[in-house]
Amino acid sequence: TSNNDNDNDNNNNSNTNSNSLYNSLSIPRGASILSISDAELAIQTNIRNNKYSIMELIELNGDKDADRASLALFAIFVGSTTSAIATQNNLPGPEIIRFVISWVLSFLSLIFVG
Repeated sequence: TSNNDNDNDNNNNSNTNSNSLYNSLSIPRGASILSISDAELAIQTNIRNNKYSIMELIELNGDKDADRASLALFAIFVGSTTSAIATQNNLPGPEIIRFVISWVLSFLSLIFVG
């Protein structure tokens, strides 16, 4: 029966490989429960550092990305609010048009929040 099981596994693997998108690899069951050492992770990620561990470096990079994203969102918020004020004060035309344009510019940054 073990030969039949191996044949079934081979058939399942060939079916999985033929159905995979962009010729990608399939991850075997139970692969996520295996732990990886810091040395193996350093080799795979090509990060070599004696001062910090790999996980600390990943956290530092993630924090930097979050800081950049929040700074970009703040700049968009300030820019859209300033544009709305300038539009309301300087745009010629009917009052309703100025109101609608400045309202849209005021809330433009909320597109990125949710």
